Amino acid sequence: MKHRIERPPVDFTKPRRAALGEPGKPPPAIERNDQRVPPVTPVPAWKLVGRVSVDAGLLWIGDPCYILHKDGMPHDVGESWPEFCERIEKASAKTGVAQFKFDMGHAGLGVCVGGFGGDGLYPVYARYDSRGLIVEVRVCFDGRKLKDGGE
Repeated sequence: MKHRIERPPVDFTKPRRAALGEPGKPPPAIERNDQRVPPVTPVPAWKLVGRVSVDAGLLWIGDPCYILHKDGMPHDVGESWPEFCERIEKASAKTGVAQFKFDMGHAGLGVCVGGFGGDGLYPVYARYDSRGLIVEVRVCFDGRKLKDGGE
């Protein structure tokens, strides 16, 4: 049985993120799922929301619906683990980060991070806005514990 999350179609020709606006002025409203969302001031507190285990020295950041429940893997990911690792090695040689593209050629499939030192159990923190929506997520590979304000 395949599971599919129904969502409106995305027009990738339109910008998805509003500009931050001018210094000293509030940021403009952003569009989220075809609805105008008024700007909200982030709450500068980090909350430990979980931990992520890394056993391949890599961390994937992306929407799992683009990878799971597919008949075949996206071309940019490759068809096997060794092929995936080769692609990461080439793409991340300088930065430790590899951007993966959709089969149509545009970015957004996922990002793989590998330049952080290797395997382990790493804390994951989230910062919420005044409405309770997550506005930022951090994974601390250096063992730091985040406090209010982000450091």
